[in-house]
Amino acid sequence: MDKSTDRSNTAQLLICIRGVNDELNITEELACLQSLKGKMTGQIIYNEFSKTLQNLNADEIQDFLKNKTDKCSDFQNFENKEWRIDFAFFTNLFEHYHRLNKKLQGQNQFINEAWGCLKSFKTQLFLFYNCMTKNDLIHFPRLKSTAPVSENKLKEFSQALKNLHTEFETRFQDFNNIQSSQDVFSISFNVNPKNISAELQLQIIETQCSAHLK
Repeated sequence: MDKSTDRSNTAQLLICIRGVNDELNITEELACLQSLKGKMTGQIIYNEFSKTLQNLNADEIQDFLKNKTDKCSDFQNFENKEWRIDFAFFTNLFEHYHRLNKKLQGQNQFINEAWGCLKSFKTQLFLFYNCMTKNDLIHFPRLKSTAPVSENKLKEFSQALKNLHTEFETRFQDFNNIQSSQDVFSISFNVNPKNISAELQLQIIETQCSAHLK
């Protein structure tokens, strides 16, 4: 992907498809050209790029590559139904990861806010797992577009989501251990003074009983 301007000073977004065969020969061809109007931001470029990918389905990409190369076997993955299903699943999964990553970025975030985002994503993973076991692909639209998905694939994806959920549980266990300390700052009016350190108990009681703060 590259951005340039034409003679009229209009930004042009160039999107190319690049492939590498077993002999490490690189093939790169222009897939499309998009004109961008107005002030350019990273979000605008991303939106145009994402829109283009949605318009280019796997069959169109395969036809495009057939017209551009004499060795279609170099791109045989596009002809493999199972590969396309795997690709669709991981594309949707990384979209969910991307949203989590964006929420964790930025300045002036408190640890309890970051932990809230992580807990939300962990809960979503469990939801994805339950939906996948029931062949409900509402949260995986790209995977849904490849339907029907075999029962074995659904089991494989369900297990992958379950493993991810378990990994999150294990990796962020330390946050659970300090949950009561985080609650002091995030929901201090709902904290039971008995469950926090003695140094903060009197202050929490005064805060909860303050007529000015309620």
